[in-house]
Amino acid sequence: MATARHDRAKELLGQFDVSAPSQTRPRRVVEPEAIPPEETQEPTPARAPATETQYWDPILAMVRERGFTHPSWGGWLQLPHEFDAILAKEDKAVAQVVLAIMRKTLGWVDPRGGTDSHGSPKRIEWAHIDSKHFKAICGGSSSQANRGIQAALELRYIERERIKIALQQGLVTRDDVRNSVQGGGFVYRIRWTPAKSA
Repeated sequence: MATARHDRAKELLGQFDVSAPSQTRPRRVVEPEAIPPEETQEPTPARAPATETQYWDPILAMVRERGFTHPSWGGWLQLPHEFDAILAKEDKAVAQVVLAIMRKTLGWVDPRGGTDSHGSPKRIEWAHIDSKHFKAICGGSSSQANRGIQAALELRYIERERIKIALQQGLVTRDDVRNSVQGGGFVYRIRWTPAKSA
């Protein structure tokens, strides 16, 4: 056994000129030829940046630099306390859809005027939101936006009505939906707990 090891060591040392240690040269290593890729294999295309980056990143950069917009400057929303549960437990697309509807309704004072039962200016109840807006807030994905809308409807967080029917029922005016596709699309609102009777 020791002889076999000795022979192997001698063989390895034979690769070097041990008589002149300053001139030892390692054995030349030859790289194997690269294997050409199969002809059927196409190169993987580079992934384009997500649309989400284009929509949200400037907003995040502004918040990081300047902070959040103060409520006294407008454009703010008072969230119902139940929304925390949606953020914690529901799919991200559902939360984005519900929040978008809150912003387009609760986020604006009704231009027709009036006050609510607490003496505060009335807020918009129904709003036309087109599919492009939902797609943008859901990272540029139509399927994610549609999934969020369908789930929010099934879970009864939101309600929607076709624009044509909403106009007939007086839920919205022509001015409310002036940018909608002729006769198509939907108006949305948050589903509220029924008001308590006095």
